[in-house]
Amino acid sequence: MNSTNDEKEVKSDQTCGPKGKTYYIEIYKALENRLRGDSNLNERTQQVCEAWRLVHTLCERSAASTHHHLLNWLEGHTSRTILLTEWQLPKSKGVHSILAEAIACLIEECKTAITERNGFSPPWEVYVVDRGEWYRRILDNPWGHPVLRVLLDPRGDQPSNNEILEWLKEERGLTFVLRLLQLAASKCDDLAAALVGAVMDRARAEVVVVPDHEQVDKEDPPDQTLQPNEVPTFTRTLKYEAGFTQDLWELLVDLEFVLLHKCDKVSKCIELAKQTPLRKGYLQVERLQNRRSDQPREKKLWKNAKEVAILIAQVVIARCMVVPVCAHAAVTALYRCARGLARMVPAARLPAAAATLAAPAATARHLHTLAAAVHAQVTALSRTHAHVGCRCARAGNGTVTHTRPRWLPLCTRR
Repeated sequence: MNSTNDEKEVKSDQTCGPKGKTYYIEIYKALENRLRGDSNLNERTQQVCEAWRLVHTLCERSAASTHHHLLNWLEGHTSRTILLTEWQLPKSKGVHSILAEAIACLIEECKTAITERNGFSPPWEVYVVDRGEWYRRILDNPWGHPVLRVLLDPRGDQPSNNEILEWLKEERGLTFVLRLLQLAASKCDDLAAALVGAVMDRARAEVVVVPDHEQVDKEDPPDQTLQPNEVPTFTRTLKYEAGFTQDLWELLVDLEFVLLHKCDKVSKCIELAKQTPLRKGYLQVERLQNRRSDQPREKKLWKNAKEVAILIAQVVIARCMVVPVCAHAAVTALYRCARGLARMVPAARLPAAAATLAAPAATARHLHTLAAAVHAQVTALSRTHAHVGCRCARAGNGTVTHTRPRWLPLCTRR
């Protein structure tokens, strides 16, 4: 299968007969359309049940490269549904049994297929049965895990790292992120910030913060395979045993900043931005600029992402400006954060902001890099505006008028 509505590549193995490639593509697309549309809880549950009934057939008819997407698709829609506030209401108990029955049918279908293969089960089938069993256990109370309840109410004794890892290995990264999104959508930003912070704080506790001047000539250490008898770290366990992929981890990093900012914990944001490696700092600024457009379903959540990106960019630039040598990681972070800042900050505020950031520059190269980045971005924006202006003028009376943008020097000679 390919060419799906959610912009993912879903490839199908060609089959003979009327139920070939196009048939399964259309089934998937039609169901995805319904799942992404507006519906009440009962309708949505029925659609999720349909996904559980179809997933085994879809995976059997799909290329191996598509299985991961299909399983995430199923898990994502299921978790979104059972984490809804409506799911917890007494009147919704009826839909719990409907979904439980659909999951049970899928598990039986898998067991029958395994028997027919003389006990062999492909990895995707093992995974979907495991997730089905987990969902059946939590359907009646998806927010009731004791570790989760303690993390959401930190007044009690905090769980150990191992207890949290065991819970997250059952929960999996995708469901954990969707849990955070549901809390934020329910206007429980403080609870969402506390939950993501509980995980991120434990991951940060294992990281040695390298001073900025030592990051200039150092490359990020490669993620090596665990050696025999080596104890996995908190972060590596999440990555290899709980499905916390690189994309999910970056999403968690951005979510933590945005949630803290919403809770008026700007000082905590600044503290975390100071600990972020320079190479990761400018990448985060670039991600945050696009979060709202890349994730339209969570537009309200990312409403302040631009303000957070500006804050992080300023912190990274300030760190880069005092590094003795403007090279390698420092020059890249400085240039890209400065260019991003020039893109986000209103034109009226840009000269003052740039002058303030330029003040502590350690060398002339620092100043030149900052000025070059801002100039490049302002020039790019002026060309875009001039192009739009030309089009508007031609559409009006045929006369083209070019307006030169106002430019103020970034810094004075020291």
